[in-house]
Amino acid sequence: MLSDERYQFVVSQIEGMALDALWLYMEDESATYDGRKRAFLSTLERMLNEKMIVAAKGGEALEIPSSEIALLFEKSFPQTEADMDGGVWFFTETCPAGIGWCRADGGIDWV
Repeated sequence: MLSDERYQFVVSQIEGMALDALWLYMEDESATYDGRKRAFLSTLERMLNEKMIVAAKGGEALEIPSSEIALLFEKSFPQTEADMDGGVWFFTETCPAGIGWCRADGGIDWV
């Protein structure tokens, strides 16, 4: 959904941050909540595919394909933007996963 240039910009701005930062950047991608969700999901999946980040829940990495992780998010997303609570939803139990940023040395910086 994002152009390569926009994707690279967003990733450079949110590196090391939690998913709420990605969500906030998606505000510029669509005027609607559904459009913003689509942009978020496609960007999340691309970041996972590129091994830039890993998804985890309860201290365990999710060992499933990126497309399935994106689907978990799609199914779990709050019904309205108000329910997203400015991105606080990403830190609740109903959010399917958090992320860690993959380092060049093979380590993961969990956020």
